[in-house]
Amino acid sequence: MHSEKLRFYGRYSKLWTPVTTSNPTGSEFFVNDRGSQRDATSVSGDAVWTLSSTTIVNINGTYHSFIDASRYASRCEGCWAKYWPNSNFYNTVFGNKAVPELLPRMSVLGTGTGEYWTSMGPRGGTWDQRPNADSVSVKIARQQGKHYLKMGADTRGTRTTSLIVSNNPGFGFQADATSATYINPDLRASGDGYATFLLGAIQPAGGGPDSWDSGATSMTATILPTGQNRFYGTFINDDWKVTRDLTVNLGLRYEFETAYTDPQNRLTRPLDLTSPIPEMQGPNAPQLPPDVRQFYQGPTTFNGAFQFADASNRGQWNPGRGGFSPRIGAAYRINDQTSFRIGYGRYLTPWTGGTFNIFDTIYVGYKNVTGAYPAVLGVPSARLRDPFPASQPVVPAYEKSLGRYTSLGDSLSYVALNRPRSYSDRINFSLQRQLPQHLLLDVTYYLNFTSQLLGGYNINQVDPNVAYRHKDAINRAVPNPFFNFSTVDKFPGALRYQRTVGLTSLMRPYPQYGNLNVIDGIEGAAMRYQSFQLRLTRRFSDGYSVLLGYNYSRQRDQVFFNDVASFGRDFSWQENDRPRHRVSFAGTWELPVGRGRAFGSSMPRVLDYAVGGWDVSGIMTWRSGFFVRFGGLDVSGDPRVDNPTESRWFNTQAFARLPNFTPRTNPWQYEGLTNPGLFNLDMSIVKRLPVTEKYRTELRMDVFNAANNMTWANPNTNVQSSLFGVSNNQLASTFGRRAQLGLRIEF
Repeated sequence: MHSEKLRFYGRYSKLWTPVTTSNPTGSEFFVNDRGSQRDATSVSGDAVWTLSSTTIVNINGTYHSFIDASRYASRCEGCWAKYWPNSNFYNTVFGNKAVPELLPRMSVLGTGTGEYWTSMGPRGGTWDQRPNADSVSVKIARQQGKHYLKMGADTRGTRTTSLIVSNNPGFGFQADATSATYINPDLRASGDGYATFLLGAIQPAGGGPDSWDSGATSMTATILPTGQNRFYGTFINDDWKVTRDLTVNLGLRYEFETAYTDPQNRLTRPLDLTSPIPEMQGPNAPQLPPDVRQFYQGPTTFNGAFQFADASNRGQWNPGRGGFSPRIGAAYRINDQTSFRIGYGRYLTPWTGGTFNIFDTIYVGYKNVTGAYPAVLGVPSARLRDPFPASQPVVPAYEKSLGRYTSLGDSLSYVALNRPRSYSDRINFSLQRQLPQHLLLDVTYYLNFTSQLLGGYNINQVDPNVAYRHKDAINRAVPNPFFNFSTVDKFPGALRYQRTVGLTSLMRPYPQYGNLNVIDGIEGAAMRYQSFQLRLTRRFSDGYSVLLGYNYSRQRDQVFFNDVASFGRDFSWQENDRPRHRVSFAGTWELPVGRGRAFGSSMPRVLDYAVGGWDVSGIMTWRSGFFVRFGGLDVSGDPRVDNPTESRWFNTQAFARLPNFTPRTNPWQYEGLTNPGLFNLDMSIVKRLPVTEKYRTELRMDVFNAANNMTWANPNTNVQSSLFGVSNNQLASTFGRRAQLGLRIEF
C-alpha cells in the first residue's frame, strides 16, 4: 500500500510445530527423549515517508512471540507415592502442576561429572519458555550538502515466562561414594557408580543440582517465573564527504536498559551483608568450635538480610544511567581499484546478551533446588529408601513469608547491586582491491577489547590455602553450631538440619551461608581478540560465483588460574582454547550447456531436459581444532606426540593425579596440542526444467558431508578414566554423508 511519498509494508507470519513423541507401550516405564512444542507468531510493519528530495522518515514496528515447551511421551502420575509409600518429600516438587510427574530418575555416573554412564528414567530437564518482544524505531535521514545526516530513536521490550527444571527430579550416584578413601580418591583403583547405586548412597554427585542434565540428585520447588525488561536508545550520525577521495563517519549513540523486573515484584534483590542478623548477635551468637580458630584467622561475620523486589525497587539490580557509544571511521580512495578503511566503535553489551540473560532471572524464595545433603567424612547422610527424611527435608519455596531470613542457611545467587556494564571497543583496518576477472580482495585486521565477562563470583569462599597448609589435619567433622538454631522461620536453610559438618565449611566470612554467588560481583574478566582476515569474492557473472575466506585469530581471557587465584581475586591472562585457523569456500557454477547457455543454446527441448540446465554449488569449511584443556594435574615431560591418533591423542604418560592438598600449577593448555579439527563439504546439484513461460520445475539433490569425512570428538582428559587420551566418538552435531532430494515448482 503506497502513494508517491508514503509507502507502507506489513507482514504477518505463523509457525506451528507438531509434537511427534508418542508412547506405543502405554506403560509408565516407557522412557524416550522428550519432544518440544515450538510455535511462533510474528507481526511487522514499516512506513517510509519522503518529506522532500533530501529528507526521508522511516518508522518501523515489530511484535513476535515464541513457545518452546518440552513434551514427554509418558508421565507417571502417582508413581512416587507408590515407590515411597512412607514418605511424601516429593509433594514439595509436584505441588506445581507445571512440573510433570515422571518416572524417578536414577543417574549412574562414572569417575567424573563428564562421564554419564546411564540413566534409568528421563534424563535432562523440563522447560516451558514463552518469550515475546516488541520494538518501535523512528529514523530520519537528510542529505545536507556534503553531509548525510541520520538520527533516530528506538525502544525494545522483552517479556518471558521461563519455567526451567534443569534436572528432572531424581538421584545421582557416583563412584567416589564407594571408593577406598574420600580424600582425593583414585577412582581407577576403587569405586564404582553402579555399586553406589546398589547401596542407595545419597550424597552429592555429578554437577550442581541446578545445572542442566548434570545427573545430580535434584528436587526443584518452583513457580512460573515472569521476567521482563525494556531498552531505550537514540543516535546521531554524519557521513561527511570531505573530499572526492575521503569520507569520514562520525556517530554517537546513547543506550539505557532497565534491570529485569517481575510484574508481581517476586525477584531477588542483592543480599545486604551490612545488616546484622538480630538472633546472632551478643550472647546468642552461634559458637564456632575451637578447632576453627586453630586453623582459620579470617573474619566471621553474622550479617545478612535478604531483600525482595518491591514497588520502590522493582529491578533485580540498579541499572545505572545508561551509556554512550562513540563511533568514528574513515574511507580513503587510493585509486580507482583500491581503497582503505579504518573504524572504531564502542558497543554496550545488552543485559540480555551478557553473562546473565532474562531467562535466568533469580527467584530465591519462589524457586528452591534441594540437592543431596553432603557426606560427612565420606559417610553419606541418607539412603535411597528414605532420601529426604524429616531431619533433612526437601526445602520448600517459602515465597516472601520469611522476609530477611530467606535463604539463611543455604547457598544463594543474586546480582551485584550496582552491576558493572560490559562493553566492547572494536577497531578494524581494511584494504580493498579490485582484481581482474571481477574479483574483489579484502584484507582486514580486526581488534576487539571486551570488559566484564565474569559471570558469577563466590564471595563466601573457603580459603584453599588452609587445606594446602594444614593438609589432612583439617579433614574432620565437628558439631554444627547452626544445627536447629533458633526457629525454622528465622533459620530455614539446609544447614539447620545437619548435626555435624566438615570443619572447613565453617571457615568462611559468613559461615551461616553456603556459597554466595554474585553475578558480576567484582570487576574484571576482560577479553582481548585480534584476527587477520582475507576474503576473495566474485559476484555471479559468466555463470559462476566464488567466495573464499581465511581467518587467523588469537584471543586472550582474563581469568582465575586456580582456586588460590579465585580466592585472592587475582586475575591473569590465559590463551583462549578457540581454533586459530579457519578456511571457508562457497561457489556456484552454472554448467554452460543447455538452452540459453554458452553451449547448445539452441538444442532441442527434449535433449535440454537431459543434458541442459544443470547447476552445481558447494560450501566447504575447514578449521583447526580447539586446544585441549586439562584440569589440575601433575605434569612431567612433553604432553604432545608427533602423530596423534584417536587412540592416543597426546602423551598420557606425562600426566598423573595431583598429590593430595596440592594447588594446580600446570598450564591450562599447551601450544600445538589441539583437539581434532573439522572438515566439511556440502554440495548441491540442481536441474532446472522450464515447462512454460510461467511455470518452472526445479529438481535438486543436496549432499551434506559429501566427502563422508569422520570428525573425531575431543579426547578424554580425565586422568582417572581408562579412556584417558582417547577419542572414541564422533564430534557432536557432525554426521556421516547424508543426502536429500527435493522438488520445487515455481509459478
